[in-house]
Formats: sequence, structure tokens, C-alpha cells
Amino acid sequence: MPANKKYFWIVGLCIMIFASFINPDSNFKDDTVSKSSSQIALNSMKPKKKKLSINRIKLGMTKEQVIKVAGKPDYDSNSATYLKYGEHYIYFRNKKVSGGDTNNLEKEVKKQADEKEKKQREKREIIKYQAQRIGQKTVESLQKGPYPYNSIRVDGGMMYSIVYKNASFYRLDTDDGYTSVFLQDKNAPDGLGELLYTGKTLIRDKPQQVITY
Repeated sequence: MPANKKYFWIVGLCIMIFASFINPDSNFKDDTVSKSSSQIALNSMKPKKKKLSINRIKLGMTKEQVIKVAGKPDYDSNSATYLKYGEHYIYFRNKKVSGGDTNNLEKEVKKQADEKEKKQREKREIIKYQAQRIGQKTVESLQKGPYPYNSIRVDGGMMYSIVYKNASFYRLDTDDGYTSVFLQDKNAPDGLGELLYTGKTLIRDKPQQVITY
């Protein structure tokens, strides 16, 4: 081997040996960093515990569920009627949250009330439509109708008690040629109920026209 090459080979070997003495724990540090990174990754995968908050309380929760999400109350009525967190009250009905003065519960109560009101309006519109259909039926088709009814002669006309699609109505055909339909309410002052339809009394169905060629 030439002298110059041999010299460079010896110098390189010395540098490698010297470097290992200067940083003998470099591999250990790499292992430590690797383990730390793995631990951080594992910790990030663990489910985080949700913070206790009264805004996590929802309608329909039991007392135990409320305490689980909001913590121990500042005051417990011990009668399952309300809990107190600071200045906020949580009310119960039938052992379940029915309302309260937190932002979340106030929004839920309003939403529930709006939905109930909407359903009531829709139900009323359906009942009014049913009353109109009953009032516009001819006497002939009414008496042949598939739904149950009772009829009775009254002063000045004829009254029918009709059950139509889960609702009960009174139809009053007066001798002066008018028909009125009431939603039955036995507690009403007139004994009839709310007036939903008034119109001309139709007696007979129109005869079908037969066209011959």
C-alpha cells in the first residue's frame, strides 16, 4: 500500500475512534427521544376527559346524570325538584330535568315549545279541513258514508254526530238551508263546541251524466 494512502486510512480511523469517545451516549439519546415521542403519541390517543359544566345538562337527564356531567351541586333540595349550581337552578319533573336557567336548557325548552306549537297548528289545520269536508258532503252521501254517525231531529233542523279520522264533530243542517260543523266539546256553553264551518246545505249528489253515441 502506498505511504500516502496508508496515512489517510490511519487518520480516518483515529477520527472515528475519537468521535465515539466525544459522544458515547448519542445512541442512548436517540432511544430516549424515540421513547418520548412514542409516549406522547400514546397519550394523544387516550380519550380526554370532558370538563364538568352545567351547559352539558340536557332535558330528560336524571339527577345522577346531571351530577356526572356537571359535578356536585352547591345545593340539593333532596326532593328531586331542583338542584342549584351557583346562581343557576336545574328543575326536575318526574325525576328528570324539565328546565332550568342555563343557556343550554333555555334553548332546549324554547325549541321544545316551538315544536309543540307547530304540531298543534298542523293538527288544527287538519281538523278544520276535515270539518270542511263533512260540511260539504251532501245529505245523501253523508247518510251513505262509511264512517259512523248518529242523527237526531232538533228544533229547526237535523243534527249528526260524526266520528271522522279520530276527531268527533257535530253537523247541524237547519231548515233554512244552511249547514254548520262544530268540533265536539261537551263542556262548551252551547253544548256543541267550536264552529269550524258554515255553508249551504247540499241535499243530493249531482247525477252522473251518461254520454251515449
